[in-house]
Amino acid sequence: RFRESLEGGLTITLGLGGCLAAFPQDEWVREADRVDRLTREAAGDPRYARVLFNNAEQVGLDSQGRLVVPARLRAKAGLHRDVTVSGTGRHLEIWDSETFRRRAQADEAAFAAGTLKPQAS
Repeated sequence: RFRESLEGGLTITLGLGGCLAAFPQDEWVREADRVDRLTREAAGDPRYARVLFNNAEQVGLDSQGRLVVPARLRAKAGLHRDVTVSGTGRHLEIWDSETFRRRAQADEAAFAAGTLKPQAS
């Protein structure tokens, strides 16, 4: 149901925690500006920007509306046959399904216990 909003393509890069992060182009521009601004203002770590930008690849949907993830990024994220795509508000995360299951279980337990809180960015 989100294919229409992805028809302009996406930028995929390494995400936090071992996943890939896939941004629609307008969100990628916002994220790139945010990271660039933080890095220039010395509030951000330039290594973060280096990893984010050096691993970014623009991709489109194939003729059947599927997202084709570049092989080098699949390898870096340990993606094999079964993957889970998780929406996180402004971007998608692409996980190895078993890794996602384990992380989600731990995160949901922390959420239920009240120890998982949003952080200011």
